[in-house]
Amino acid sequence: MGASRIRKRDVEAALKRHHGLVGPAAADMGCTRMSIYNAMKRWPELEAVRDHARKMILDMGESALYRKAVAGEAWAVQFLLRTIGRERGYGDRVDLNHGGRIDLSNLTDEELRAIRDGAAGDGPAAG
Repeated sequence: MGASRIRKRDVEAALKRHHGLVGPAAADMGCTRMSIYNAMKRWPELEAVRDHARKMILDMGESALYRKAVAGEAWAVQFLLRTIGRERGYGDRVDLNHGGRIDLSNLTDEELRAIRDGAAGDGPAAG
């Protein structure tokens, strides 16, 4: 099917059928992926259709993960806490934000030299 013969409603329907996945939508329509992308450039509202369909996939995935967590699947509970629960302090990430100031007053002269030499790229200071 040539790009000029593609109809907006057909692309929209194919994107919805294939959950916003361009490759399967193109195969279904008998055209190339580029034809679908060109149609989305021609009719920008098709990008919104694709994006909405892709968000629906994410919603389904989150629902499945939720069901596994509610069922007590430890991996699902851990994953939820490490990702969504990060806002509540769960997770593996360590916040290294120091506000631009570091207190060096408690370091020994040797530790200060090691930092200085390491920052210069010379490696640790010889003791």
